[in-house]
Amino acid sequence: MREEKTSETCSRCGAYRAPDAEFCRNCGGKLRAAMDSVDVTTVAKGAMPPIPAVPLPSVPPPTEMGAPPPPCPPSGDHMKASARNPRKLPLTIIAMVVFALLVVTGCAVTYNLHLWGSHAVPYFSADDEILSADDVLARLQGDRFNAKKRQEFSKEKRGAYLRLDGVQEGERVERTQEITVVESLGPGVPEGTVGEDEGTATKILSDMGVPVTKYTMVSDDPGKVVATFPQDGHALEKRDDTAKTPATKTDTGEADGTDTGTSGGEPAPDSLDGIKFVVGVKGDGVPVEVYGMAQAEAEGLLKSRGFEVGTKLVPADRDMIGKVVRTEPQIGKESAASRATMYIGANAKDLRASMMITADGVEESELYHGKTPSDLSTLIGQWCTDAGDCIELAPTDSIDEGTQPVCYLQMKRDGEHVGAERLDNLPRVHYMPDYDVDKPEGAFRHQLGTGTTGVLDIYDTNQLALCGTQPRNGVGWYCDHGTPKNWEESDDDGRRHEDSGLVYRMSDYLIVVPVDADIASVSRSGYFVQSDEKAEEADADRPYLLIRDPQLYDADDREVSALSTDGGTAVNPFIPTESGSPKMKFAPAPSAESAYYLVQSSPFDWTAMGEGEAVCDEQGCDVATKAPAKQKAADMTIAQIRSAAKRGDFTPIAGRYCQKKTGDCLTLDDDGTVTGPRSGYVKHDAMSTTLTVQSSVRATWFPEGTVKDHALELKAPESDTYCMNDRAGENQGEACLSGDYAYGSDIRQSLTLTYYAKGLDLLQHDEYDQYAFYGVTPPDPDTPFLHRPEALRPPPPADENVYYLVD
Repeated sequence: MREEKTSETCSRCGAYRAPDAEFCRNCGGKLRAAMDSVDVTTVAKGAMPPIPAVPLPSVPPPTEMGAPPPPCPPSGDHMKASARNPRKLPLTIIAMVVFALLVVTGCAVTYNLHLWGSHAVPYFSADDEILSADDVLARLQGDRFNAKKRQEFSKEKRGAYLRLDGVQEGERVERTQEITVVESLGPGVPEGTVGEDEGTATKILSDMGVPVTKYTMVSDDPGKVVATFPQDGHALEKRDDTAKTPATKTDTGEADGTDTGTSGGEPAPDSLDGIKFVVGVKGDGVPVEVYGMAQAEAEGLLKSRGFEVGTKLVPADRDMIGKVVRTEPQIGKESAASRATMYIGANAKDLRASMMITADGVEESELYHGKTPSDLSTLIGQWCTDAGDCIELAPTDSIDEGTQPVCYLQMKRDGEHVGAERLDNLPRVHYMPDYDVDKPEGAFRHQLGTGTTGVLDIYDTNQLALCGTQPRNGVGWYCDHGTPKNWEESDDDGRRHEDSGLVYRMSDYLIVVPVDADIASVSRSGYFVQSDEKAEEADADRPYLLIRDPQLYDADDREVSALSTDGGTAVNPFIPTESGSPKMKFAPAPSAESAYYLVQSSPFDWTAMGEGEAVCDEQGCDVATKAPAKQKAADMTIAQIRSAAKRGDFTPIAGRYCQKKTGDCLTLDDDGTVTGPRSGYVKHDAMSTTLTVQSSVRATWFPEGTVKDHALELKAPESDTYCMNDRAGENQGEACLSGDYAYGSDIRQSLTLTYYAKGLDLLQHDEYDQYAFYGVTPPDPDTPFLHRPEALRPPPPADENVYYLVD
């Protein structure tokens, strides 16, 4: 047995203890009493020594309020470290915190660098320079945004960047989100403007940075926009531009194609005049809706308006075949006419049939015994190449179109006659008893127009051989080496006079190709001079002309001898003859460059519409606060004044009108109400009634038609009519007019006033010297005035009896 010392550690927490310490300084537990010694003896096998009782740990004394709780007892290797520094944080915790901070910071930095997550759309509007839409699109696509471009009209120059659609500049979006860059097309008319009401159209067009002008035309849909310049969906371009860009778009938003910006060749005003639009109004005449309407529908509409309707076929673009191209009287224009002629677009077959004339249809019936496609009135009009070279086909005489066939045409350039004296398709060189397409003979048989292709030819049919410039016809003279000489000048003693120097000279020859004509068959027949170069084909959807060009021939081919080798007369190689088609082939061949296309007529002749009504200037207008300016009569035609008055707008002629002699005055308000002193033909002491416009000026003291373009007749309602006599007492209105007891002298008619515009000098039209006969002075032509016809009693309108506009 050996002696061992007692343990120097706490039995509870294992901490070292000081000798003789009663409590553990680490856990506060009570320490066991020291043991002096322990006897160790050898225990016999199978015997168990007694087990001493294990003391229970002592409960530490309670801590003060707010003191920290005792630390948990350490374990393992950490117990020793804790015993040495129990309040030190583990380094692993610090490392974990630092790592978390680095992760958060890295995420924030990479997010802002657009390395992951959503992306910020750049700012463009803040740039000092004006950016193009293409620059903005390239920047976005370079940053891998899903960007495309769309175009719209605005006051900004063409190609300028306007804004982004779908997102805001600076906004964070996913790269897959679609962004639309809006590009300016410059000023123009947005698609859908036609059909809008006037107010909406004004709002749409008010911020285009160009003047906006309004016009009116007779319409069955009053108050709506029926036409615009440029066309609906097109940009405003200058007149001399050869290509205008419409606002039609592809799926990617790009503008596609080109267009002239006008409808069917209508005259285009300079872009400085700005945008124009037409608003429909009620009125007498052919409504604007008739344009482009199918023939049957248009005929029904016009008949419902009281017109007697006639029809004439004309060449037209493919999309206008069977539809109204124009009318007489003019579409949309105020007119009191009772008959209307519709001009309907036709293809080659129908057009040729409509051009047929017979002996019954012309004066020179001895020349025409059968049918010939020789009414050339259908070809009258302007024809232009796409490059802008234009010719006009016009009648040779002042013939009223529609009264008789027009058999002869001539070409004009800039209004001046050029070329042959007349063009037709009735050969006069080789006379024959009959012209008939059903059984053609002679030269007529070899014309294109007598075939089945639908192609027509018109030319200088009077192409006799020439002696110098004189056609070789008649007797008593001969051609001496190109100089005309009388027989008396000959020194051959009566021997035969042989012609010398006679020539055929190339003259005008036109080929007409309506829509659906088989020009390909004509080409295959060898009719044209063929070129080795491949040319673009002419537009088969538009009627066109080909004009023979002498400059495409050698000089020797433009003028050839008219004498055969045997001394006889040779065949003219430039025109159809009894021998066949022209021996000299036609040049140029059909192509997009050589075609003179028919300028399609349009009811919207902007150059002939007058001044119109200014809606906005080039600065635009605030449509919320600025109403369109009301025009005065001095800025309008009488037709425009009449149209406004028929709508109930008497503003152009409203004002106070006074007589010089009596000082009596009439006041005409904006709504047509007229007030003034008692009239012998008005019952009431104080006159006040509302006027309406009559369809035309009634009888005047001047030749018919003299004042119709300067005067406007206004009439009060029939209910204002008054009559009184001894038998019937007082009656008014219909009772007065229909009663058997009322004599004409007893009837006091309702008020009638005639408005005369400024500028009409009635003295110039006084064919019967009425002013001298009645001893009165003609009215002042420099001032508008009203006149009371007084049941058409004399004297005529005079300085002494008219009411002059004073304010």
